[in-house]
Amino acid sequence: MECHIHVIISESSLSQIEKLGSFGPDPPPSMWYNLDRPLRILRMYWLHCKKFLSSNR
Repeated sequence: MECHIHVIISESSLSQIEKLGSFGPDPPPSMWYNLDRPLRILRMYWLHCKKFLSSNR
């Protein structure tokens, strides 16, 4: 089963994401709190998705 999330992000969000990327695939939670609200919502969906996928193995 796959989970796809399509998002349109602004330039400023993109630079925030690039900063996060330097922490590897799983940035520390403290890094997420500084993000724009849309990105925090995206993270919520992402975590929900991961949980959903792992529970269906």
